[in-house]
Amino acid sequence: MPRVLVVEDEQNIRFLVAIVLQQKGYEVVEAESGPEALGILNQDDRFDAILSDLRMPKMDALMYIEALKREVPSIPVIIMSAHTTSAWAKEAVQQGVACLQKPFTRQQLVDILQHMTSTPHM
Repeated sequence: MPRVLVVEDEQNIRFLVAIVLQQKGYEVVEAESGPEALGILNQDDRFDAILSDLRMPKMDALMYIEALKREVPSIPVIIMSAHTTSAWAKEAVQQGVACLQKPFTRQQLVDILQHMTSTPHM
């Protein structure tokens, strides 16, 4: 069963993403902030992908992405954002992160996750 870390500060969005992924056979671990996600990854980094909001409180998005790429470079990262044309999103893409434009459909979510977990990353 593929394992995904879902990082989203808005509880309703995190809940809906988790439900969709669980229905598609994913094991989901949830975090509501960058620091919480990094703490989870320090305890257990056996994830097939990280699906994360771009703008969250408690940690600058680019610092968070840089930390992810440094700590767990082999895990594909997908950012969810309504601001995929922002400077932050463009910088994230330059660092090898995929973007999923909010709002997105269930199928778009599953498609990008399947693509990112089936493609070798490093």
